Amino acid sequence: MSTTNASPAGNHEKPVTSSQIADHLQITLRTLANWRAQKRIPYWKINARNFRYRLSDVEKALAK
Repeated sequence: MSTTNASPAGNHEKPVTSSQIADHLQITLRTLANWRAQKRIPYWKINARNFRYRLSDVEKALAK
């Protein structure tokens, strides 16, 4: 039996920072913070001031 670190869905997309996602979506960091507070987009909280996002998940959430 072997083990692997791959995600179940096989998604190897690199997480991006708040600045990167805001630049990609052409929004301000404040708007991004509002969306996090409204639970409009998925994210990981690294610590009190740092978050990470998967671009495909954010785009999917915004398309709804």
